[in-house]
Amino acid sequence: MSITTATETFYATVQDCIDDGNNADICARGWNNAKTAFYADVPKNMTQQNCQSKYENCYYDNVEQSWIRSFLDFC
Repeated sequence: MSITTATETFYATVQDCIDDGNNADICARGWNNAKTAFYADVPKNMTQQNCQSKYENCYYDNVEQSWIRSFLDFC
């Protein structure tokens, strides 16, 4: 699945990016870069209630020991 704006295309998975005709290495790098940027910007020590009220889709991260929003797509 992809979402296209005027300037970017966002993919839900690396495979979606590849299936759209993009190079596998570029898709993997895009995924890794997006994931790194996402985790650098995630608020720390959120409760489940705070996370869900702010982001809706959240999960408990055992490493961070905090609720964080789901990582949904990348471009």
